Amino acid sequence: MATFGSRVENATYLLSLKITIEHHIAKALDASHAIQRRLDILTDIIADAQKGSLPPRVISPTLLLDTLKSSSPSFSADTTLPFPLGKDYLHSTYQLSDVRVYTFKEHLGYVIKVPLVHKKTLTVFRMISVPVPVNREHFFI
Repeated sequence: MATFGSRVENATYLLSLKITIEHHIAKALDASHAIQRRLDILTDIIADAQKGSLPPRVISPTLLLDTLKSSSPSFSADTTLPFPLGKDYLHSTYQLSDVRVYTFKEHLGYVIKVPLVHKKTLTVFRMISVPVPVNREHFFI
């Protein structure tokens, strides 16, 4: 017959084992919730990218501005951005950017295109009207 001391020792061991298992289960649940939150964010980012918009979660406004500033010396000499590089124009940068999303070998990649404009003033010598069909019987000039 087991003594009272061995029963208490066995019960204490089982209780500590239960506490350890519950602790591991709680950690696993926390990790699964964190993964779910990240997947939700990733789903939102991909949905925004499919619409052609650039969410600030992908690239922060400050990082985009710094990247454009560091890239501007490599632009062609007769081109520039359509707006000054400043924090006041970040909204314009996000609106004018064209975003494409690609996947390659389990990696998600973004191509962010920002339009450039020519510094030169062009002269139009002659305007040619081109008829545009409205329907089969009418044209717009």
